Amino acid sequence: MNIIKSSLYCFCAFCLFVNTTLAATVNITPDAPEYHINDTVTLSIDGSDFTESVDGAGITLSWDPSRLAYIGTTIDNPPWDTQSYIDTNAVNGTLDRIFVGSTSGAGTEFALADITFTAFALGATEVLIGTSGGGCVPGACGIFSVNGELLTSYAPAEVNIIPIPAAVWLFGSGVLGLLGFMRQRHPDNNNI
Repeated sequence: MNIIKSSLYCFCAFCLFVNTTLAATVNITPDAPEYHINDTVTLSIDGSDFTESVDGAGITLSWDPSRLAYIGTTIDNPPWDTQSYIDTNAVNGTLDRIFVGSTSGAGTEFALADITFTAFALGATEVLIGTSGGGCVPGACGIFSVNGELLTSYAPAEVNIIPIPAAVWLFGSGVLGLLGFMRQRHPDNNNI
């Protein structure tokens, strides 16, 4: 009998664990794991595992402006038929607001926007949904359905800007050396 009780408790604990890991989330996904200086960095913002169809969202985005230079925002349409964003503070590392709405509902899995940057300096930076250091406080972000604001987790992105590998520089200097050597061995016939 104790074995049956123990098994039942373990099963219930497992079910609770599975249910908590499938929480509704808004993710920021980089298009590559690492970047070099002057690379274009595109971050996709999307939502997953919502229990109700989402019909609106409002978020603020923040990053380290000494690492990433903001280029622009593209709202995914469809599913959003109402859209706006304010990027006047982007030079300071803040996208003040992305607001989207859908009259027919975006569903429980949706794409929200793509944000484009230029990798500016070596190092790493988190790109956060919400205000820098403050996270998703009221007014900084929210995901909404017809029934009101939905409980949402916000997953940041880590952007790593790395130096160009030394092998690239060595290969380039080797090619230039070979070209110089070939030029020495075969002088230009036009100078005869």
